[in-house]
Amino acid sequence: MTRGHRVWAVVVTVAIACSSTVVLVHSAAAVPAPPPNPSDHQISASQNQAAASAAEVGRLSGIVSSTQATIQQLQDAMELKAELAMKALVDLQTAKEAAKQAEQAAKAAEAAAAKAADQIVTAQDQAAQFAAASFRQGSVVGSSLNALLDANSMDQFLLRRDMIEQVSANQASVLDTLATTRTTKANVDSKAKAALADATAAEHAAQQAQVEADQAQKAAAQSFADGQSQLAALTSQLAQQQDQYQGALNQVAELKGQRAQYQAWLKAKQEEDQRIAAQAAIQQQQAQELMREKQLADQLAAQDESNRAFAIQKAKEYQKKLAEARAAQEAARKKLQQQGVDPGPNVPVSNMSRGQIVVQAALAYLGTPYAWGGGTARGPSRGIHDGGTADYYGDYNKIGFDCSGLALYAWAQAGVYLPHYSGYQFNYGQRVAPANLQPGDLVFFAYNTSNPATIHHVAIYMGNNKIIQAPQSGDVVKISPMYWSGFIGATRPGT
Repeated sequence: MTRGHRVWAVVVTVAIACSSTVVLVHSAAAVPAPPPNPSDHQISASQNQAAASAAEVGRLSGIVSSTQATIQQLQDAMELKAELAMKALVDLQTAKEAAKQAEQAAKAAEAAAAKAADQIVTAQDQAAQFAAASFRQGSVVGSSLNALLDANSMDQFLLRRDMIEQVSANQASVLDTLATTRTTKANVDSKAKAALADATAAEHAAQQAQVEADQAQKAAAQSFADGQSQLAALTSQLAQQQDQYQGALNQVAELKGQRAQYQAWLKAKQEEDQRIAAQAAIQQQQAQELMREKQLADQLAAQDESNRAFAIQKAKEYQKKLAEARAAQEAARKKLQQQGVDPGPNVPVSNMSRGQIVVQAALAYLGTPYAWGGGTARGPSRGIHDGGTADYYGDYNKIGFDCSGLALYAWAQAGVYLPHYSGYQFNYGQRVAPANLQPGDLVFFAYNTSNPATIHHVAIYMGNNKIIQAPQSGDVVKISPMYWSGFIGATRPGT
């Protein structure tokens, strides 16, 4: 590829652009005003505050958990005290029932005692009756032995014996009854007193237990209520501290968000500054290129006029030589005819001679360095700056041809003017099919063989499937095999 050929496509554009004032347009402020940028100290302080709040939340959470456990214990104790109060109430009711039963037992004992007293009176009456009977019978009753000894007969003895046994039996019965009654009275009185004492003591104890149980229940309920109040206060304090902690977290997030926004803004600003700087550099480079291209256009315009004049001169010379050749050919024919010789058919001087002139003109400069922008109708010339590859190879310090410059020069020797741009040269002359190529025809190559705007190289066909070309920077004018990769077409200038 030959880089220089792009220039000639924009010669007219450059000339127009350079005739106007170049305006560097800077972009409007695409970056908004900077957002707040909190300092590292502010962010660190907010993080410390959040950490302190978190620690306080943890401390209060521990206290709340401990208080909840204590309240559970208080609730358990309160429930136990309530059960004990219920027990005391049941015990009191049981004691009252026992007292009632003791009272009834006491009354029964009193009735039994009264009955026993009546029995004692009866026994005393029986004893008195026995005593009176004994008195009436004398001392026999009082002394059973004497009564038996004083009997006058067996019948009297037996009679006295029976009477003594009967009296003794009656007396013993009365005495036994009296003893039993006395014992029963004593037992009944003792049991009644004991039952009454036990019932009274049990009732007093139950009443005292109920009082104590009620007091314990009230104390437990108060402790539970106090614990609930303490828990409510701690829960409220914990909620406030959690709010403060959340607020601290929000503050940290807000400050970090502001920092992130500022960093994003700073990055955007740096990118915008770089973009503006790059745009300014591009605009400056474009301005410099426009100036160089204007200078080149001015130079080319002068060269173009010179090339045109030179081509006209060469065309006149060619026509003159062609006329001279035709005159010489006609004179030779006449001379042969005068000598009686048939000269044969008249072979006209054709464009083939012009193509040969083009090929010979190009061959005369084989080995000449490639120089981008080099070549005029009069021969090789100094290359020009391109700001890229050509400058790298120093084309601006070389005397030589580029591809279109070589074609321009060679065809100028045949009296045909061509512009110094391969894309324009493609439109000079008739199209030639590959099968009809003749020496001197121009062959063109493009990146897109369907689009002439992508033409990037031109060479001179010399016959025998070979071309003469100035290929690229760093190379020389040389003969190469014809190649078809990128071939877009061929023309024959001057037709």
